[in-house]
Amino acid sequence: MQVSFAIADDPDRQRQIPASWDLEQGNLLLMGIPGSGTSTALTSIALTIANAMSPNDLDLVVLDMGSGDLAPLADLPHTTGYVGSGSGSREQQVRFLRYVRAEVDRRKADPRGHRRTVVLIDGLATLREEFQDYEGIELMEGLYRAYTDGPELGLSFACSTTRAKAVPPAIDEVTTQKWLFRLADQYDYSAAGIRPNEAPAAVPGRCIVAGTRLQTHVATPGAELDLAVATVASRWTGSRRKPDVVGRLPEGVTVSEVGATASVVGEPWLIPVGIREADLEPQYLELYEGEHLLIAGSARSGKSTLLLAIAESLRGATHAAGPPVSVWGACDRRSPLSGSPLLDRVAVVADELPALMAGARIHSGPLVILIDDAERVDDADQAISNLLSAGLSNIVVIASGRADDLRTLYSHWTKAVRKSRCGVLLQPNVDYDGELLGVTLPRRAPVAITPGRGYACVAGAVALVQTSAPS
Repeated sequence: MQVSFAIADDPDRQRQIPASWDLEQGNLLLMGIPGSGTSTALTSIALTIANAMSPNDLDLVVLDMGSGDLAPLADLPHTTGYVGSGSGSREQQVRFLRYVRAEVDRRKADPRGHRRTVVLIDGLATLREEFQDYEGIELMEGLYRAYTDGPELGLSFACSTTRAKAVPPAIDEVTTQKWLFRLADQYDYSAAGIRPNEAPAAVPGRCIVAGTRLQTHVATPGAELDLAVATVASRWTGSRRKPDVVGRLPEGVTVSEVGATASVVGEPWLIPVGIREADLEPQYLELYEGEHLLIAGSARSGKSTLLLAIAESLRGATHAAGPPVSVWGACDRRSPLSGSPLLDRVAVVADELPALMAGARIHSGPLVILIDDAERVDDADQAISNLLSAGLSNIVVIASGRADDLRTLYSHWTKAVRKSRCGVLLQPNVDYDGELLGVTLPRRAPVAITPGRGYACVAGAVALVQTSAPS
């Protein structure tokens, strides 16, 4: 696996020879200041290897922390993920770092049957600076592990950096192929065993290969990058665009788009609530006998919408032989639950609530009771409290309310719901709302916490989710 993308000058033998990145010998590190040609080198690598290998044999993943020079590579049929720079791309950058670590773990568990994957990172120093917080350092440690173990598993890295001193030791110490372009400090060449007088000329694309100490010049496509990409792509006509392995959390998702069904068979009950940010897979809440569920958040954060989505999921729930799950509701007239066809029975005013609770006690089959605006539902006759304390195996109460109000209701019936430590915190106050379900919320989220987004909590574990809406 020799990727030849440059010409080296060999004065001792009076010849010029191809210069290559040997994938079998490990990863490649390109060091040079902006404008020295490191980004061009990465694009030449991508075009060379994509021209030689079928999309069926190669996956290409690109992290572009620079000025977007690598963006056209997203159109190659080999590309399974392109991630750009900027604060709006933080979510995808996080997911990229998770992906490379998870991919190495998958290949270690089962080394067979994986396509060769080439990961291009333009701007290693910038990436390191962006992830200097506690969670970021952990993600970077995963990248270092993937960088070290990946080549033996068919996962190869080619990285560029603008500052030689910013290369982490975990990467520098395991990299055997280093190409040094123009550097700001002449003494940076010495660390690679190159004398300052051997430094390359200040010409874009000119570098010196540390292993051979030969002056080298990187090839360019000979046309605009988007045209070069189109030329390579035309070689593989008929190739379908590959699924994005990095992806992006959708800003909205319906129950049908989540593609998951609720299950009320045995224990635990599984209720889908949306898409998990970590891997873009459906997120379930798990409920065991006698447990209930709380949905808390600020005004217009999506609480009622999630209740209706849960009602829709339950309509198609898998269940044991017997009656299907019934969905009842309790709310005021302003709630969208009051006129929803997704509910079998609704108590709209306080006077109807005792009859609803009494009916629940004699109901046969699985029953879910949705209570909207729980902080405003007065349980003067203890009908809800008694139902919650009865521990009936076929009944689950799902209550929603404003987090600020729920935290101050120390003797309210919702306290019994909170004991299960299961639910969703929408657009939460990370300092205080975690105490509602006994969890600690992350200080920083990789995505904007817009209406409908929050944290699904199950037994002390939290997962950032985009909650679903009714179809």
